[in-house]
Amino acid sequence: MLSCNGLVCLLYYKKKLSPLCQYRACLFNPLTGERKFLLDPGLPRVRESSHNGTIVTSDQYFGFGFDVRTEEYKLVRIVKLSYEDGRTYLQADVFTLGKNGCQISEIDAPFVCPDQSSDVVVGGTIHWLCEDENSTGRSYSKSRNIILSFDLFEEKFHQIPKPSCEVCEFYNVSVLGGCLAITGRFKETGRTHEVHIWLLKEYSWTREFVISQGFMGLYPLFLLSSGEIVMSCDSKALICYHPEGDCFNKSAELDQSFVAICHACSLVSPFGL
Repeated sequence: MLSCNGLVCLLYYKKKLSPLCQYRACLFNPLTGERKFLLDPGLPRVRESSHNGTIVTSDQYFGFGFDVRTEEYKLVRIVKLSYEDGRTYLQADVFTLGKNGCQISEIDAPFVCPDQSSDVVVGGTIHWLCEDENSTGRSYSKSRNIILSFDLFEEKFHQIPKPSCEVCEFYNVSVLGGCLAITGRFKETGRTHEVHIWLLKEYSWTREFVISQGFMGLYPLFLLSSGEIVMSCDSKALICYHPEGDCFNKSAELDQSFVAICHACSLVSPFGL
């Protein structure tokens, strides 16, 4: 589930009859109730690579954003093909939603694969937290986390350096106050409950918040005008963090797990694309 500029993009398996499974994508406006499916019967199936061998799994990761320069919505798909012999291969596509319908184009694949399914969009660029890889080309092996970005206008992937903090284990990216944010847990003995939130301002990282009694599973969602931060906690509760008092106030808790995203309402119609 992805959200951008008033529209939500819902993605789900059409049928998983083989490792090269097919997804369906639906654009939905929660305010008006309008919804539109893309590319009946679904997104094109994953392309088989030129590598010899049997494909065991194909993991697909998506990003959804709005290019303000072309006034087009774009859905980005990154696919990781895993072979029986342990090799992996990456490929990528862009689905451009505009006045001429849905245009599909193959693009150069990134050299890394997203480590989380959720994307975040800041300033016409999609961001994912990824695993850094130690090889050239599109085959890779796991190493350390980095931030992968995709420029919606250029349709190219780039790498963004993480904050210079060797004692932080970063585990998610989000948007706070219109800035790209990255959250990490402190790894030093005696301080493992600390959670640090960094914001990317003026092309440099600033450590904006330090939560002394935090824990893994905190996902920042929204920065209120009061300075408080609404967060998802272990995908089971919504809580509010007060930076001045360094304390939490639980807002809502559900019996089942959920995925929380930020959404800005608009009257944009999926049928107007």
